[in-house]
Amino acid sequence: EILLVKIEKRKYWVHDDWYCRYITIKTPQGEYKEFPCYRWIADDKEIELRDGKARLPRDDQTQIVKQHRRRELEQRQKSYRWKEWHPGFPLSIDANFHKDLPRDIQFDTEKGVDFVLNYSKAMENLYLNRFMYMFQTSWSDFADFEQIFVRISNTISDYVMQHWQEDFMFGYQFLNGCN
Repeated sequence: EILLVKIEKRKYWVHDDWYCRYITIKTPQGEYKEFPCYRWIADDKEIELRDGKARLPRDDQTQIVKQHRRRELEQRQKSYRWKEWHPGFPLSIDANFHKDLPRDIQFDTEKGVDFVLNYSKAMENLYLNRFMYMFQTSWSDFADFEQIFVRISNTISDYVMQHWQEDFMFGYQFLNGCN
């Protein structure tokens, strides 16, 4: 049984990074196994990947897989640090600038442009008095929130507003981030 796949990359040019979504292999029995990656591979680097089946730590049978899980957890703890932005608020990722984030979670240029355009459109469409009133008073329900963004409309925001209470949307936003 194939437990892990190792990818090795050597640096040959100044900017020769590449993005790997997944590796698909064909076993001698003719079955296909997928090993998800979804990260940038830069410089001289080795990456070990597990197959795409979700497993709990107690389901790890071999020492190799247990060690891989431990190393992956340690690496993520180094990469994703948290800081307190302000007392009483949820923690935020410990980065002051976009470039300080791990490359795998940085927004691409297209998403950055989308943020700027949506922000500009929001500021253009909001009535300053209503905006200030809504943030200076308590909200009684989600409809109060909708009043602020009633004039911001695109396919994604409309879909999220319709399905925000459903489990699949919570799972999607938890796994992928709210943005």
